[in-house]
Amino acid sequence: MSALATHRPYMATVLDLEDTGQLDEVLSWAEDAARYVEVVLIIPKVQGIISKLPRDVGGAEIRLAYSVPTKYGGTELPLWDFYDWPVHLLGGSPNNQMEVARYLDTTSIDGNYHNLKATKFCEYWDDGRWLSITPKQDDAIYEAFRRSCVNIWEAWHETV
Repeated sequence: MSALATHRPYMATVLDLEDTGQLDEVLSWAEDAARYVEVVLIIPKVQGIISKLPRDVGGAEIRLAYSVPTKYGGTELPLWDFYDWPVHLLGGSPNNQMEVARYLDTTSIDGNYHNLKATKFCEYWDDGRWLSITPKQDDAIYEAFRRSCVNIWEAWHETV
């Protein structure tokens, strides 16, 4: 909480809600975080728990966080469990995020997939596909990252 108090971000996640016995603890964390943020992200990972969540806590909005499935993991709850809630998408590729967003009230997203593609492969996202920058100049990874950011921003604004 000291980092939240120091930096005062717009939103913050709290402890993942992995079993029903954690509900009180997660809501306590949310109450503490609400003193410093406008939106508290709760990451539900257990069936049937979402209906027990309040819509706000301590004056801050509660937003559900959905971990977009990747080969490394993701939310196992069905998308319909998130129905009628504002949702923040965690991780995943831009393509997968935009596909999931078609079914949810997606109000915010994050992810570093495009950063990974730029730094490891000098690739950028453009209209659903990954393209390489060639020839590779000294600042190619930065240019790849920049292009992805611009293209992803534009794609989201066309989607919304």
